[in-house]
Amino acid sequence: MSKIIDLEGFKKISINSKYDEIKLKILKSSKTYFELEEDIDADLFHEKESEDSYFIKFTRDNDSFLNKFFGFMSNETFHATLHLSENFEEVKINFTQGDIFLEGIELNSFDNKIITGNTSIKNCKIKNNRTKLITGNFYVDNSDMINEEISVTTGNIKYRDSKIHNIDCHLITGNLKIDSLNSNFDLIKLKLITGDANLSICGKDPIYITKKLTPYSATLKSNIDLIEKDDVEMLNENRKISVKAITGNVKIKGIDQEQYSTQKGFEEKEVENVQKNENNINSEDFLTQEEKKILDLVKNKKISYDFAIELLSEIEYDKEQAEKFLDDRGISK
Repeated sequence: MSKIIDLEGFKKISINSKYDEIKLKILKSSKTYFELEEDIDADLFHEKESEDSYFIKFTRDNDSFLNKFFGFMSNETFHATLHLSENFEEVKINFTQGDIFLEGIELNSFDNKIITGNTSIKNCKIKNNRTKLITGNFYVDNSDMINEEISVTTGNIKYRDSKIHNIDCHLITGNLKIDSLNSNFDLIKLKLITGDANLSICGKDPIYITKKLTPYSATLKSNIDLIEKDDVEMLNENRKISVKAITGNVKIKGIDQEQYSTQKGFEEKEVENVQKNENNINSEDFLTQEEKKILDLVKNKKISYDFAIELLSEIEYDKEQAEKFLDDRGISK
């Protein structure tokens, strides 16, 4: 028998669970209420916190001999759905373990902390999202996300077909993929310890960038121009990226405006773009800033072919690789 908590009139809610695994769906509804599939009345504490906020906590009896002696407790899995009407403003989640799925909702604030578990967001509009996962994956699909603070210790982060404005992302071990940065995004801050990051951006206008990469273990490549600044956060401009990477590869891809779509298969459009421009190698040529500089110099005959080979050797090319690099770009001795 399910349990239902009426939340009509409330605009904010906090849901906590320290021991049990919670499978939580957050869905759009004409009325606001919390529904729990399992009947655990004795283990569910809930109360009104203020005129517009409510608190729900999954509780367990911690005073058993086994828990005191060994410091552990067996866990259960519960399934719940939070139904939210249009005027709801804020959701706070704090789970030791569990998964969260949001669909079709609009929130001013989503504060999400999970030690072990995944978070998926689909067809939502969220103004301020603060998510912290110790072990788990974070996925966003076809959503409008204004301000993002994402911290993942071990896991992957993926944004697909979404409107992205500002992201402050800290990833210890895992990969980041954003396939849909709009042309006038504001600021992307990325701290990457171990893993790869792929950012696809509407338009091929230059990007302002501040980068700190560990030599020989982290690389940054782009097919659009990058304008280096000491601190992009101080600039009154759009299209800014701040990157710190210890081990991994960062790839920035600019997509022509007419090829960019957040409603249809974004990656399919990329394939079409490559096919239409397969004879124009520069359109999809991903290079480091050092490689770009060497190419510009040798193409403009400011340095010789042999000196270009020498410079490429300084950035870890051997002679054969350097010659192939230049030959692939139509440069011969």
